Amino acid sequence: MLSPQLGPVRAALPGSAAPTLAASDALPWLERGPDATEDTCGMRAEDSKGFFPDRSWRVSCYWQTTRYYGFDGDFAERAQAVNDALVAVGWQESDGAVSKAIRYFEQTHGNGLDASRVPPVAYGKYVGEQSWTATLSWAEAGQVPPGFRTRPTSEGYVRREAVTVDGEQVHRDLTSRHQFVLVLSVSARYFERTIED
Repeated sequence: MLSPQLGPVRAALPGSAAPTLAASDALPWLERGPDATEDTCGMRAEDSKGFFPDRSWRVSCYWQTTRYYGFDGDFAERAQAVNDALVAVGWQESDGAVSKAIRYFEQTHGNGLDASRVPPVAYGKYVGEQSWTATLSWAEAGQVPPGFRTRPTSEGYVRREAVTVDGEQVHRDLTSRHQFVLVLSVSARYFERTIED
């Protein structure tokens, strides 16, 4: 059972993500689609060391919100604009990832590959003591990419609360009006502890 002291921590997570979501919402050419959220705690065995090791378990809790957008226009300009909006609210892009993603798109688009093959772009920052991650990924009208296909829920959670969406339906809906789909995921690890047997 998780400590009741985590209640206020969990309650504050949407507020911490709000500036990032507002920054993307403010781009007028993005049509906002639905949101999905997930709050999960899972447990895994730690690597054992020593001749007679004690068994230990790592309990980790993550919160994530994912927002979908439809858009049109020049992919490179749009991807750069989203990047600039995230950097403006404190995210640090990892090692020129946006430039690499744009270059990949420009080199492969039109050769039978669509925007879903563009490598995702990851960002990181700390909010207080919490490690946060933002990820951008894309899709395009046409075949539904694997990330949008409905998958069965994984087993083994200590606790899970989720508001899910039908990814295939989201893809169909947004690409009925737009060429591209942007997927913005914002997540935080808000609890981690090792438990010894």
